[in-house]
Amino acid sequence: MHSLTYLDLNQNNIRSEFPEFIFECQNLSFLDLSHNFFTGRIPEPVFAKLGKLEYLNLTYNLFQDPLPSHFPKLKHLHLAWNNFSGPIPESIGLLSDLQLIDLRNNFLEGKIPTTIGQLRELWSLDLRMNSLNSSIPSDLGHCTDLSILQLDFSDNVFTGPILPSVISNWSLVVQLNLQRNGFSGNIPPELGQLTNLNYLNLDFNDFGGELPSQIGNLNSLDTLYVSSNHLTGVIPLSIGNFTRTCFLDLSNNNLTGVIPRSIGNLTQIWYFNVSHNHLSGEIPSEFSNMDRLTIYNYDFSYNNLTGPIPTCGIFQNAPADAFVGNYGMWRHARGTAACNSSSGISKRNSDNSKGKNDINIVVIVIIFFLAFGVVATIIAFFIFLPPTYELAKAVVLVMSLALACTRAHPRSRPPMSFVALKLSTQAMPCLPEPFEIGLLRELEHLSFCNNNLNGMRSLTHLDLNQNATHSEFPEFIFECQNLTFLDLSRNQFTGQIPEPVFTKPGKLEYLNLTQNLFQGPLPSHFPKLKHLHLAGNNFGGPIPESLGLLSGLQRIDLRSNSLEGKIPTTIGQLRELQFLDLQMNSLNSSIPSELGHCTNLTH
Repeated sequence: MHSLTYLDLNQNNIRSEFPEFIFECQNLSFLDLSHNFFTGRIPEPVFAKLGKLEYLNLTYNLFQDPLPSHFPKLKHLHLAWNNFSGPIPESIGLLSDLQLIDLRNNFLEGKIPTTIGQLRELWSLDLRMNSLNSSIPSDLGHCTDLSILQLDFSDNVFTGPILPSVISNWSLVVQLNLQRNGFSGNIPPELGQLTNLNYLNLDFNDFGGELPSQIGNLNSLDTLYVSSNHLTGVIPLSIGNFTRTCFLDLSNNNLTGVIPRSIGNLTQIWYFNVSHNHLSGEIPSEFSNMDRLTIYNYDFSYNNLTGPIPTCGIFQNAPADAFVGNYGMWRHARGTAACNSSSGISKRNSDNSKGKNDINIVVIVIIFFLAFGVVATIIAFFIFLPPTYELAKAVVLVMSLALACTRAHPRSRPPMSFVALKLSTQAMPCLPEPFEIGLLRELEHLSFCNNNLNGMRSLTHLDLNQNATHSEFPEFIFECQNLTFLDLSRNQFTGQIPEPVFTKPGKLEYLNLTQNLFQGPLPSHFPKLKHLHLAGNNFGGPIPESLGLLSGLQRIDLRSNSLEGKIPTTIGQLRELQFLDLQMNSLNSSIPSELGHCTNLTH
C-alpha cells in the first residue's frame, strides 16, 4: 500500500505489536491507531520511513519505552494513555510544524526540554499525569500561539515559581491547568493579562502571598480553582467581576477578612467553596440571590464566620456540614434564622455558654476513653486476647477518633452522645473482632479520598475518588437507595454498570465515574440526576434517547469514551443544561437544531 495516505484503525480491539505493513506506507500523512491494545515499542523503521506523516494518534494503547519524535512534518502528536517512559526528547523541538502535543497519563520523567520553545506554531500542550519534575522553562514563553496549556494533575512534581515573563506572552491561552504540583512563590499579577482565559486551575500547589487583584480582569473566566495552597490576605473585591464564572474554589488556604459582597455579582455560579480558611464576619445576604447554587454546591465550613445563616433562597434546607466549624454559626446550621434577620443573636449567646459546658463534658469523656483504650489494650494483649493485627487496628481507630475530637474546632466536635454512646456501644465491643466501618448504621456522610478502600454501606453521600480501587462496580451501592452523591472517579473500576444501579438509587443527584475503565452502554436512568460525569472511560454505543428525560440535568461530561452515532434530539428538552462535553468520541451526526432550546448552556 505504497500510495496510502490516510489510515484509521481506531477502536478495533486489535491486540498486537505495531503493524509492520505500515513501514512501507511511505506516503502516509494520517495515522490513527487509538483505542486498541497495541503493545511494545515503536520500531525504528517507523521513524525513518514515515517522513510525510502529519497526524499521529496512538492514544489509549499499551505502547512503552521512548517517545517517537522523528517525524519532520508532524503537526498533531497524540500519545496519551500509554506506558511511554523516560524523558521527553530534546529532538521534539525540531518538529517545527507541531501544533498539538498530548502526552498525558504516561510515565514520563525529567524536565520539559527547552527546545519546545522553538515550536512557534504550538497551540496545545498537555503533559498531565506523568512524573515530570522541572520548573516551567522560560523558553516556553516563546510559544506565543499557545491557547491550551495543561501541566496538571497527579504524578507530576513541577516546582518553582511561574515566571511573569512567560505568562505575559501567553495572551491567547484559554485554559491553564497547573494543579497538583509543587509550584511556589506568588501568583503573578500578569495572569490578569490573559483576558482570553476561561479556565484557571492552580489547586494543590505551594503558592503563597495574596490572590492578586488583577485576576479580576479575567472577564471570560468560567472556572477558578486555587484551593489547597498557602494564600494569605483578603479575597479581592475584583473577584466580583467574574460575571461568567460557574466554578469558584478558594478552599484550604489562609485567607482572612470578610467574604466580599461583590461576589453576589456572580449570578452564573453554581459551585462555591471557601472552606478551611480564616474568613470572618457574616455570610453576605447577596448569596441568597444566586439561584444556580444548590445545597451540595457551596461550602463555608471551618472559618471564623459569625451571625445567623440565612434560610431563604439557596439556603433553604441548608446542610449543617456546609457551615460546620464556625464560631456562632453551628447552632443555626439547622435552619432557624431568617434572611437578613438578627433574631438569632440573643439566642446565640445562651447557646455559646451552653456549648462550653457541652465541650467540657465531651473533653472529659474523650480523656476517659483514651485512658480506657490504653488500659484495655494492655490487658487484652497480655492477659485475655491473643495479639492480632485486627485488634490493634480497632484500638488505634478508637483512639484516633478520640484524638481527632480533641483537635477539632470546638463547634465542630461530635456531640457528647456520639463520643459516649457511639464509641462505647459500637467500637469497644468489637475489639476482639476485625473492625468494619460498615457496622456504623447511622453514618450518613463519608469521604475517604486518597486512600485504598474498597466499599462502604448505608450512605447518602459517598466519595471514593482516587483510591486505586481495582474491581467491578461495588455491589453494596445497589442497596443505597437514599444515595444523592456518588463519586468513584480516578480509580480502576471495570465492567458494565449493573442494571440494579439504574433502578435502586432513585434519589441520585451527582454521579462521577470519571477516569475509570467502565464499558458498555451509558447509565441514564436516574430521574433526579443533575450532574453526570463519565469522562475517560470505555463506554460505547449511542447516547441513549432517555438522557433527555432527566429534566434536572445541569452538567453532562462524556468526553474520551467510545460513543458513536448521533446526538439525540431529546437533549434539547434539558432546559437546565449548562455544560455539555462530547469531545474525543466517534459521534458522527450533525448538531441537532433542538440543542438550541438549551438556552442556559455556557460550555
